Amino acid sequence: MSTVVKVILIVGVCLILLIVVAVGAGVYWWSQNKQTLFAAAEQSMQEGRDFGEGVEQMDCVTESLARFKKEQGMGNAIASRLFLAECLKTSQTTEGFCESVPAESDFRNSAAWRQQQCESRSLVVSYCGTILAQVQQFCHSGPAEAK
Repeated sequence: MSTVVKVILIVGVCLILLIVVAVGAGVYWWSQNKQTLFAAAEQSMQEGRDFGEGVEQMDCVTESLARFKKEQGMGNAIASRLFLAECLKTSQTTEGFCESVPAESDFRNSAAWRQQQCESRSLVVSYCGTILAQVQQFCHSGPAEAK
C-alpha cells in the first residue's frame, strides 16, 4: 500500500471518528437539556397567549421584537417567535395589519419586507427575519386572512 493511500485512510478514519464523537456529544447534550428547552418554549407560548389578550396584533409584534432586542441570539429568536405566534392567535385585530405583508412564497418582496422591518428597528436581520416570518404565516394562512 502506498503512502498516499495510507494517509487518505488515516485521515478518513479520523474524520469518521470526529463525526461519531460530535454526534454522540450532540445526543448527550440533547438528553441533558431537552426538558429545559421544552419548558422554556411552553413558557414563551403561554406568555404570548396571556399578553395577546386585550392587545392588538401590532402590539404583539412590537412586544415580540422588544423581547428579542434585549438579547439578539438564536435562542431568544426562537422564544420571541413562539411568543408572537401565540400572541397573534389571542390578540384583537389591528386595522390593515396584513395589508403590506407579503407572502413567504414571494421571495423577493418577502426578503425586502423583512429587511426593512428589522433595519428600521436596528435588529439583526437574520434572526429578526425569522420572527417576522411568523407574521407572514399568520397573515397568509386561511383563518388569519379573515381575522
